[in-house]
Amino acid sequence: MLEFFKDGKSIKISPIFAGGVVGQTVIFGENVNWGNLSPQLAPLCGYSCPTIFTIIKKDPTNGYYILSDSAGKRVKIQYLYHSSGAEYLYDAKEWLKWNDMHTNEKLSRKQRKIEQLEGHVDLLKDILVKQGTRIVSETEANSLGLN
Repeated sequence: MLEFFKDGKSIKISPIFAGGVVGQTVIFGENVNWGNLSPQLAPLCGYSCPTIFTIIKKDPTNGYYILSDSAGKRVKIQYLYHSSGAEYLYDAKEWLKWNDMHTNEKLSRKQRKIEQLEGHVDLLKDILVKQGTRIVSETEANSLGLN
């Protein structure tokens, strides 16, 4: 599951697990440290995140998907086994919407932090000026030989 918090609320999406259907576009949507697993045990370990796949076959009896990547390479994912990577596959539309909201929230948080730090810098400048310190620009510092 992917999750972040916005305005105190949890925004999350769940993997497809066994809920995928033939023809569905899915995204390998989480950064995963596979360790030293081989592609036979963890077929998605050779792919970067995010990677888009299409489900071209589903066998519910034996619990696997056959996925096709953008180059047409086929990958078999056993969704009944944890290490196969099926727990990192998300519906493409849901993942793209979630990722857009997550990215916007991260940018918003960064912008708020920048504004907060700029306010701190202005306050510190005011305090220093009131204490008699001269604040100069980089150009002035260069001309005064302070650099």
